Amino acid sequence: MAWRDSLREQRRRVILEAAARVFARKGYQRATMREVATEAGIAPGTIYLYFHNKRDLLLSIAERLVGEIGRLLVQPPEGELRPFISTLLRNQLEMMRRNRPFTRVLLTEVMTDEALRRQYQERVVAPVLAQLEARLRAGVEAGEIRPLNPSIVTRAIVGAVVFLLLSAGEPLGDFLAEERQEEVVTELTNFFLCGLQPCDEEGNG
Repeated sequence: MAWRDSLREQRRRVILEAAARVFARKGYQRATMREVATEAGIAPGTIYLYFHNKRDLLLSIAERLVGEIGRLLVQPPEGELRPFISTLLRNQLEMMRRNRPFTRVLLTEVMTDEALRRQYQERVVAPVLAQLEARLRAGVEAGEIRPLNPSIVTRAIVGAVVFLLLSAGEPLGDFLAEERQEEVVTELTNFFLCGLQPCDEEGNG
């Protein structure tokens, strides 16, 4: 029934939000499923009705967060490229800023656990990269952007924001700070569209 599906989805969301807080506070390795259950206000065994284990829980949180960016990519290929890139970067920055502690924990685990990294790439990263690659490929075919390797450029766009997260703080400054968001979006958009050459009046290199 619809109300049961709604209740299940609501319970799943509560667990994910609780787990994100616990992981951010204690770190993934030290956090326990019992602590997540306590944070969510449910019995420990209830979590396993929704998630197989702690790793599944971590990846599900990442899927939920990155899904916000993925939804942006599902738009007509003929949309103008500059607003598309700017909005993509802005959404990525906002997602990372809102979830900075958890995102740091996630990236740490992904970088040090090869099995987790493979699952993260398959479940979370690959679908978004495929959508962005398709958008860039359509732009090349339409003559909107120069011939390029969509696979390389896609990873450069996503990686630029990830590096801002990892390098945020002294002495480089906090590039994820809300008051600097539009500065960062403009600089990165200009860089990806114009390279190091001056942009013309229409924002093209």
